[in-house]
Amino acid sequence: MTRRALPAKVDAESLLRIPLVRAAFSHPTLAPKPRAVDLRWHYEGVVPRGLSGFVPLGGDVYYGRHSRTADWLARPAASARAFNEDDHLAREVLFCVHDHLHAWALSAVEDVAPEMVIRPGLRERDREALAFVHLATEAAATVGLDYWYLSAVELDTVCAIGTLVAPLTTSYHERYLAEYRRFRPDLVVQTPAFLEELARFYCDGAFVGFDGEDIARSPRLARWLRHEVLYGEGQRVYVREWLAFLTRSDAGDARRPVRADASWQRKLLRVLAERLWAYVKDGVDHASARTPTAVRREGGLDRFDPRFVNVRTMGEDELRAASRRETDPARRALLCEQLVSSYDFSRFDRDLLPALVRAVEAKDVAALFALLRDVPRVRATPDEPHELFLLG
Repeated sequence: MTRRALPAKVDAESLLRIPLVRAAFSHPTLAPKPRAVDLRWHYEGVVPRGLSGFVPLGGDVYYGRHSRTADWLARPAASARAFNEDDHLAREVLFCVHDHLHAWALSAVEDVAPEMVIRPGLRERDREALAFVHLATEAAATVGLDYWYLSAVELDTVCAIGTLVAPLTTSYHERYLAEYRRFRPDLVVQTPAFLEELARFYCDGAFVGFDGEDIARSPRLARWLRHEVLYGEGQRVYVREWLAFLTRSDAGDARRPVRADASWQRKLLRVLAERLWAYVKDGVDHASARTPTAVRREGGLDRFDPRFVNVRTMGEDELRAASRRETDPARRALLCEQLVSSYDFSRFDRDLLPALVRAVEAKDVAALFALLRDVPRVRATPDEPHELFLLG
């Protein structure tokens, strides 16, 4: 594959010093791209989270059009220090890498199970197969970045910007391997087989080789495994609710285990593990050059859920109507956060920030529109996604 050209000379404080960052941002088909969101509202504490978003089982990776990542990309080979206050930049860029690996892993799905397609009216069996695919690609993103790279290095020795970022989605680190092996002497994370093991753990919640007594005897082991149990359960819930939304179906007990023992599933994990190991450890990309398209949605969508719909693709009248229908406090909060983040922070009167914060906290959509009426929305891209995953 022909990669995008990046500068040959890279400052010691550039994030391009990190091999996976360089690979992700130079990828010919899966490099992160901007979408219409302004993360400066998050940096200023107006909204509690950055809402770049992601599309499960899709081939796009996003960062905010107005964000530390966008600022850094103007001169990516230079020092990143000026953009990394509170480690915002390092975390944003590494989550782009996580999402890149998520999308990159779909090439293995195309080769092993090309029939995987999201479409209205999917049978439960098909939705469960897609849930497995999501968990497999989520495991690939987590293992590739966190377990096989970030847990095996001190990041600040690679990119000397004083970052405190350790693995993003796990507390596991190779420096604590001796403690973990007190309870499971055969534990080896730095091997392709570990991806298969973690993917199955995400599917069924059972990490072979450890038990409750082990966790009670080691706070460090407990911190690692308890988080992973919750993370895997959360991913099962999220993907089932996402698929239920797209296919107009019922997620049922979304926490229940996902089957992972069919022959195609075992083959997919094996192929994915081998390719990911080569990509992360050796810089060799065996994925297909085409953008993943086998795992995709077909058909229209006329429903609204702020967890799964990008409000930047909606007009004011649509959003006012949606807000009147949305009574769930958590979803209404996310609607307000999305709405604010779709406006250009630099054009807002900072004297009005306290009033805006109060409106966000009160989940008052009418007050937000009134405060933002003279502020332009962030410029949308021609392919701005309508369905967008904003959980995690």
